[in-house]
Amino acid sequence: MQNEILKKLENKYGDEFDIIGEYISMNDKLTVRHKICNSVFDITPASLLNSKVGCRNCINNSMRTNHEDFVRR
Repeated sequence: MQNEILKKLENKYGDEFDIIGEYISMNDKLTVRHKICNSVFDITPASLLNSKVGCRNCINNSMRTNHEDFVRR
């Protein structure tokens, strides 16, 4: 089962994540590192597979606007 889940994550995200924690089940959190921004966070494999964005840190950073961007809009 673990290899099947890791394969699904690889098919969805390629080599974008390092699995740091130990896989227990689809609903138990494991620690992952996003190779693009180097953020480390805990997430369930189910959430990561169902996510449309992948890395929380990257999506949060992309949603932030500075004052100048806000005024331009």
